[in-house]
Amino acid sequence: MKLLMVDNSPAPGGSVHHMASFANVWHGEGVAMRIIATHPEFFLDRVPIAVPVTPLDVPHFNDPFGALGSVFEPVLPGPLNWPFSWWDYRRFARRVRRAFGERIETYAPDAVYINNLNLPNRPFADECVARGLPFVVGALMIREFGRRELQMARDAAAVFCISRGVAKCVGEAAPDLAPESLVVTDSGVEPGRYDVARNPAIRAGLGVPDDAAMVLSLGRMIEWKGHDVLVRALGKVRQTVPNLWFVQAGARCPNGVRRYGRSRSRSAWPIGWCSPGSGRTYPICWLRAMYWPIAPNTATRKRAWWRRSGG
Repeated sequence: MKLLMVDNSPAPGGSVHHMASFANVWHGEGVAMRIIATHPEFFLDRVPIAVPVTPLDVPHFNDPFGALGSVFEPVLPGPLNWPFSWWDYRRFARRVRRAFGERIETYAPDAVYINNLNLPNRPFADECVARGLPFVVGALMIREFGRRELQMARDAAAVFCISRGVAKCVGEAAPDLAPESLVVTDSGVEPGRYDVARNPAIRAGLGVPDDAAMVLSLGRMIEWKGHDVLVRALGKVRQTVPNLWFVQAGARCPNGVRRYGRSRSRSAWPIGWCSPGSGRTYPICWLRAMYWPIAPNTATRKRAWWRRSGG
């Protein structure tokens, strides 16, 4: 069997590890594969060297979310923005389909795996449908999906969901999907490798009181995740839980830092930060000191814009 895999992750986060775990398993079972990635360097040392990882020769392919920022993060108010955004997106989609079609003709895969159920990946799904090529798409987030994204799920042979919660989210958004098409797969994280038992000594080393209630957010701080909403909400929670701490563990992105900074300035309560590779504290230490992990999302804030734009 020959498999073509597609990943459009903008940063080396969980989605890259998730796809790499699939690639390693399937390669070990003798599946021939190639990977199309916005950032081939993310897969260095994560997949076998025998698996070619290359981008598409399309302008801005290495950062579709950034290049098409006006599509995914509107900068103009109301209806002034989205007609121009969608013109940019349609041009980008035509170029991606053309380049992807050439790659299909060259490699002649039996199937395609698309790593993320999101709008920039829709051109890959459309090209597969046009060619009658079966594909599977991965759903990695609990959020509100646009109708064009849900059409990808309907066209796919299966939707690989990273958790039962994600499967429920997709199933409720598209109730016409056959339940058997929503397949819950392993996340690629091996919990047995980590000791996350509560350890007061780690709290002491981090300067966190042992009786503090700690909320931990794992992942990149990027604007669309809505950490500013979380910080404001926890500021209200702290009125009844005065010893509340919020800790963010993950890489900082410029927009997220800017918005986070505005929220932080309005909340006089303990906020911590740790970034892998910073030489300071690794997220696993915070895991062993936490009470609740949080994955913020701003789906409801996007709902009105998605409807305007036809998403």
